[in-house]
Amino acid sequence: MSEVPPQLGRLPISNSAVVEAMNSVGTQDTPDARSLLYRLILETRLLALSPAATDGPSEWTAKAGDTLALKTLREGNEVILPLFTDEEAILRWNSLGSPYVALSSRAIFEMADANGTARIDLNPGSSTRGSITRHEIQALARGRIPLGTSEVTTEDTEVKIGLPSTPPPNDAIKAIRRSLSKERLALRAWYFLMQQGSTRPEIIVAVQFQDGSPHDARALAMRSIIDNAGNRSEFVKSLVFLEADAHWVESMTRGSGQEFYPK
Repeated sequence: MSEVPPQLGRLPISNSAVVEAMNSVGTQDTPDARSLLYRLILETRLLALSPAATDGPSEWTAKAGDTLALKTLREGNEVILPLFTDEEAILRWNSLGSPYVALSSRAIFEMADANGTARIDLNPGSSTRGSITRHEIQALARGRIPLGTSEVTTEDTEVKIGLPSTPPPNDAIKAIRRSLSKERLALRAWYFLMQQGSTRPEIIVAVQFQDGSPHDARALAMRSIIDNAGNRSEFVKSLVFLEADAHWVESMTRGSGQEFYPK
């Protein structure tokens, strides 16, 4: 039997249910399969590579003022965060192993969102692997389930939506319109105010994409819209974007949102 690298073998984390759910999505990518996968991910701990974990793998609980460096990769100007479900997945990516920490996935998504991470690669190097886009990272950081064309909360929470008393500034609207106009899949867009339970109300931008367009194409278009608009207006970075499915479109057209971009 081969020797286990000294950096590995201390944290018994398997996440077999997550891996099985990833397999299911790979076999048949349905909203139900994706919803189950996202829920399982939000409820577990994942392994992140950390230069700080020099004494081997460890579990880490954040305290006020704490920071933690995680190993990231770069594709051009984009930052990619590799994550793993278990030690074996790390070894498949790097046969020599690597120091790592086990973190709650929600904490990881919050850090990735705050740091502007473009994508999370889950189990790179494994036959069962996947990617979490910028839009999905933002939703998961708020405990929401991104289902391609919408977001849902992970628990029963009262959700209130309506028009904000103060609309987004003109420069933000213009920046988003300009970004939308460059995406052929983008059809319409609205903004509205949403409050979940007792959380702080947030201004949401809902974007309707062309029916039947591939999930990856919509996710790429959404990321491009957010990034390009954010480069032109700082206020855009404070907004939450979601894809408007038929339910959201119906709600928006009934007056729940203010349309600002008809194609």
